[in-house]
Amino acid sequence: MKNLLTIFELTSSCIHQRILPFVSKRHKTLFSFGIGTLSLQEFTSLNSNARCILQNTSTAHSKIYRLCKSQKILPIFPTLLKNSNLVTKDSLVNVDFSSFCGFEVLTFAVQTHMGRAIPIWANCITYPILVVGSQNLFIIQQMRNLRETLGFWPRFVLDRGFSTPILREFFLKENIVFYLRIKKGKHLVWKNKQNCGETISAFKIGKHTKDAVVWLDEEQKQKLRLVVSPRPEGSDERWYILTNDFESTRNSVLDVYAHRFEIEEGFKDIKHLFNLNKFMIKKKRTFLILLWFKIIAFWLAYWCEQVVGMIKVKVNAKKKRSYVRGWWESFKREIQRPILIGIIGAG
Repeated sequence: MKNLLTIFELTSSCIHQRILPFVSKRHKTLFSFGIGTLSLQEFTSLNSNARCILQNTSTAHSKIYRLCKSQKILPIFPTLLKNSNLVTKDSLVNVDFSSFCGFEVLTFAVQTHMGRAIPIWANCITYPILVVGSQNLFIIQQMRNLRETLGFWPRFVLDRGFSTPILREFFLKENIVFYLRIKKGKHLVWKNKQNCGETISAFKIGKHTKDAVVWLDEEQKQKLRLVVSPRPEGSDERWYILTNDFESTRNSVLDVYAHRFEIEEGFKDIKHLFNLNKFMIKKKRTFLILLWFKIIAFWLAYWCEQVVGMIKVKVNAKKKRSYVRGWWESFKREIQRPILIGIIGAG
């Protein structure tokens, strides 16, 4: 059955209904140029992308310069997020770092169970870390900024690299629901019929039970839950998930962590599908503006997928495209089709 709207038309509709109304009139023209230049094209270079939109070279270079130089552009993106309806209090937000040609980017991305998480927040930290603990403080500040933007805390899903005392204390203090993978050697306080609170490793607890009530220390101020996964096929390494979610089933907690990997697949799309694996940008603000416009491309892909779905027929699981790739390829195909019709006379 033919769609009532093409992907090109749906994308245009999303831009005009979900994005541009929340951009001030003063910046709307420049922001629209940014979407066309950076969101809807593979990245080659700032000037090259701009020349694909504007025929006059001088005008193209001037406009992309003003877009990346303006201090008013970056604050627009949190406003768009607030009005996007992409995040709710029940959303599961994956947290991870990724390297982009010298920039270390902290990203928050909403789980979709569609193979790719939706990036909703990104910022850079400069390495090497010179002040002990500054990376954790940076992470906490970005979480606070997200909270200020949304007006609530979503739920966070984190890998072992985020298992630090300061982050755990922050989650507990703010009553944030979290799912944090820890190392099997992490020591926790565990009570059973044989003891009143023994401090042992998560590995040893997992030998007795796969779902246990634990505490971080002997003071036993905050009750937590340790969920241990089955042994993955072909591996001896289980998941040890520390959480303050006591309502979900064990399988649900494991499923939450399993979809953490959607953020890593999203990084691959940003780098290779949108071609941000190689670029010559040194200024942090310029890079963040570029990255945020690519994040908008994820939003457009997701919104279009919600309307029509990109996969209409059953396909082999290994050949199934992500919703991002499906939207991207469909969009480019519709852009190129008139050219092919003119060249070969295709019907």
